[in-house]
Amino acid sequence: MLSRLEILKINQLGSLELKSIMVVRERRSDLRQGRVVGAVIAVAMLLWLLAQWLGPYLGLPGRYALLIDFLALVAFLWAIISGIIMWRAR
Repeated sequence: MLSRLEILKINQLGSLELKSIMVVRERRSDLRQGRVVGAVIAVAMLLWLLAQWLGPYLGLPGRYALLIDFLALVAFLWAIISGIIMWRAR
């Protein structure tokens, strides 16, 4: 009988493998972090496009467009760094 900290997994060869629940939790954490990175990229891009479209319509000066560009670059840079950290952790 298995303890609560272990689960059974059948591998490709048909034999049983034991995996701890901590491994499963780490995998869930990685998936969650990947979703956060994807959401940051999508939201930053949508907000940047919206700001570029609304800026001239509202008559905002160019310095605000530059500020929005830098904020989008910071979001993309964070996403790239987080992706690299996740990739290296595997």
